Amino acid sequence: MISAILRWSGVVRLLFLAFYIFLAYQTFSAIPPMGELAVQVYSLSALTSGSTVVLIYGSYAILKEKNWKGGILNILAGTVVPIPTYLYFAFFSQPKLLSWLIPVGFSILVPPLLSGVLSVLLPRIKS
Repeated sequence: MISAILRWSGVVRLLFLAFYIFLAYQTFSAIPPMGELAVQVYSLSALTSGSTVVLIYGSYAILKEKNWKGGILNILAGTVVPIPTYLYFAFFSQPKLLSWLIPVGFSILVPPLLSGVLSVLLPRIKS
């Protein structure tokens, strides 16, 4: 049950992160430094959509008792797109769209990773 809550929380958090960045860009795109982030923001939107689909498929696989496959998919979807996205928009982009989130920002990334790790390790621990 905890793993399921973490999975869906990860999907929701990932979508909120992408929507926040996209809407902030759309709102402030007329301001000169924001216009330079167009490629990064649109790429983020496409990659986040793909990552969300992989998280949902991984969650479905776990529900169908394919814990290893679903867990690995959740770990990959929780690391490949969200971690570089958060690091880039919190520390390297100009303007830093997520700099206000730095104290707790990495907590956004934890649910899908923890869900994947639990899904891979718990069946092995039980047996």
